[in-house]
Amino acid sequence: MKGKGAQKYDQGGRTGNDAARDPEEEELGERDRFCGAATCRGQSGQVFPRGHRLLCREPVTVRLTVGVHVIAILAGPAAQEHVAAEPRNHRSRKDTQPGVKALGNDITRGIERDRAKGESVAATLRKETGVESIEFRSLDLGSLASVRAFVAEYLKLSRKLHLLINNAGIMATPLAYTPDGFESQFGTNHIGHFALTTGLIPALKAAGKARIVELTSIGHRRSDIHFEDLNFRQRPYDPWDAYGQSKTANVLFAVAASERLKADGIVANAVHPGGIMSGLQKHVSREEQIKMGWIDESGAVNSRFKSPAQGAATSIWAAVAPELEGVGGRYLEDCSIAKPWSSDSPFSGVMPYALDADHARRLWAVSEELIAAA
Repeated sequence: MKGKGAQKYDQGGRTGNDAARDPEEEELGERDRFCGAATCRGQSGQVFPRGHRLLCREPVTVRLTVGVHVIAILAGPAAQEHVAAEPRNHRSRKDTQPGVKALGNDITRGIERDRAKGESVAATLRKETGVESIEFRSLDLGSLASVRAFVAEYLKLSRKLHLLINNAGIMATPLAYTPDGFESQFGTNHIGHFALTTGLIPALKAAGKARIVELTSIGHRRSDIHFEDLNFRQRPYDPWDAYGQSKTANVLFAVAASERLKADGIVANAVHPGGIMSGLQKHVSREEQIKMGWIDESGAVNSRFKSPAQGAATSIWAAVAPELEGVGGRYLEDCSIAKPWSSDSPFSGVMPYALDADHARRLWAVSEELIAAA
């Protein structure tokens, strides 16, 4: 879409006219706000010095070139018994809406809810942003048939794809299998994202420069990849181990994708958005949330948790930050590249196995084989 000029948005939903920009301009965005506090703690609890960027917890301001094409997979999987999961709730989608506003002029939203609700959200976004090309398309990441249909439909449009944000996922579900035979969390959180992204590679390559943002979690620390039994056919099922494996897979996917696609101008990074209360917790009981310190006996949420808008900050940063130009295969949190995990800072950091290049290459190959055989 060719616009009258770039727009400036922040996560509070404010807009303002900006000077007209060349549609071919390479700059994807800029950050221009700083924190004035003497010290500030991000979601992970780490202390930031005075003058750090406000993106730890505050609104993100970005400026984008017109003509950017985006696919944002922003909701959870379809509510189907074989997946045993519910999509992220309406509140979560609405709260991350300002982030969607910031991401471009031509946005395809892959939303796995019923069509009427998806169309309603797209209509609201068109009205509030003035971007008429925002559209809804149905997608079930738990079904390879649905993913393939989505990819085929998009490629028929012959659009370039500059940004792909793989945000959707499920967490700590009871043992269930997708129609293709994958454990539901591995099948949805990894295989679905993998099949979608690899299918869209022609559109990503056509953009000249493109970014993939792959949502992961601190939960990756629960499990490495168990190549001998990815789908819990022999080993005892634990919902958190299954979630951890799928989140490690997300990071490894970003590592392998960057290695394979960097020569084509495509980079991928994994983003831990932070703890956010949303429909993602559907399968976590109140008692378990209290035990893990997420909430107290009165139901008050732990102060470490972010609002959905704050949680979207690192994804937006990964999508547009100029300092990440050409940077891929990283684990990002609190709008920065994460350090290795250590017991001194238990609520931040990445496990070494999640960035292991050999692991990443093996998972890529295995994923291709599993999808081909499904």
